[in-house]
Amino acid sequence: MTFPRLARTPNAEVLIGQYRDERRKRRLMAQSKQERAAYHRAYREAHLEERRAYDYAYRKTEAYQASLEARREKRLAWQRVYNTTHQEERRAYYEAHRERWRAQARAWYTAHRPYAHTWDKIHPQEHAEKERRRRARQHGAIVGSIDMEAIKVRDRMMCCICGKRVTKKDLSFDHTIPLSLGGPHSQENLRVAHRRCNSQRGVGRLPVQMVLL
Repeated sequence: MTFPRLARTPNAEVLIGQYRDERRKRRLMAQSKQERAAYHRAYREAHLEERRAYDYAYRKTEAYQASLEARREKRLAWQRVYNTTHQEERRAYYEAHRERWRAQARAWYTAHRPYAHTWDKIHPQEHAEKERRRRARQHGAIVGSIDMEAIKVRDRMMCCICGKRVTKKDLSFDHTIPLSLGGPHSQENLRVAHRRCNSQRGVGRLPVQMVLL
């Protein structure tokens, strides 16, 4: 059975012509795109050392450093907001995969031990915070998102135990409610303190009791 061929209207002829032109345009664009990609690839291979020198010089400029710092601050701000709003989900996920995370951490530390020791020496405050979070998890305490700089500004670098000024060399952070007594490792429960005062306070005493003594 054959079907009669429908007659083309002027509008149909226009649409068919536009469709053919569009197909031809896409085919030419695909060819030109491949040609441009091949040209750029050959150019990069031929000028590899020049590009490396240019990239190295650009990374030293103030504009690049400023953009890098802006991206870093944006990422940290997003991470703080996410950690605050998803604490229960993150805690549940960690508890469900505790052994796998610990095994990965031990394997990484073993493979990068020299780098880890160097990093700890260069970043003492970050290393101390890492140790505090580890101790908090050992006590089963709630571990929240913490901004150490915000704590310094809030406490005006004054010791919460003796009330005197704290220098950067003698800086430590004390849990108002100790972890052993059920206190959380959170920004609200951390206070600026001298290392000496923090070590002499003892587990069972609150900062107010130390001041009275």
